[in-house]
Amino acid sequence: MQIQCDYCGQFINDTDSVCPYCGGTNTHLKRTANNVPVTIEELKAFCISHNLPLAQMRFFIGENYTGARAFGIYKDEQSGNFIVYKNKSDGSRAVRYEGKDEAYAVNELYQKIKSETTNQKQMRAANRPVQPVSRPVRRGANTYRHTSKKTIFWIVIITMIILNLCSMFSLLQGRIGYFSCSPYNCYNRYQPFTNSNWDSENNWGDNWDDNDNWDDNSGWGNDWDDDDGWNDDSGWDNDWDSDWDYGGDWDSDWSDWDSDW
Repeated sequence: MQIQCDYCGQFINDTDSVCPYCGGTNTHLKRTANNVPVTIEELKAFCISHNLPLAQMRFFIGENYTGARAFGIYKDEQSGNFIVYKNKSDGSRAVRYEGKDEAYAVNELYQKIKSETTNQKQMRAANRPVQPVSRPVRRGANTYRHTSKKTIFWIVIITMIILNLCSMFSLLQGRIGYFSCSPYNCYNRYQPFTNSNWDSENNWGDNWDDNDNWDDNSGWGNDWDDDDGWNDDSGWDNDWDSDWDYGGDWDSDWSDWDSDW
């Protein structure tokens, strides 16, 4: 729903925490998100359940911390107001919100916790040392099939050579037997071996086709995929907004302590 900004008069969404035109606080903010804390105690429980190291983060929930470098929220017992504050590096305080709306005050600090968590993860990603990646050498199934085809090819070639030698030797024996045959055998035209029993044109080579079953490129390298199963960033969550669980060390020097918020 569109509402009018109290400061500049422009129409904005009732879910905007600040006016996109003038930056003024939307005092009529409508919160529709589920599981967003609306009280100080709920915000404490939320941070504990998501492993946020509040002491290292320098966030003080429900406490009026007066030291330097701190974000916090507390309820002033005298005025009954909820106060969201930031203490800068020099110890001076900037008040983000002071008023009766506890849900609004809690949401202001909740959004700051969220942005600071995102900043920490981004800084850690930027400063993470790059480790050299060594890919394991993988031999796909087609590599072995290709090797088997080469082996079969050479076996067939050797077999052809042997058969040719045997053929020539048998033919030579038949010629010698024909001219040295006994009278009886010569009379009956008995020839142990002649060319009529061997047809090199008809039977040789019909079953061998270099192009039918042999393909040097078929399947070669199909099992090797640089992207399959390989992920240099596996286990690293880049979704800063959705992953709240931190559970690590916190470097408060990465926060901007000199600004008002």
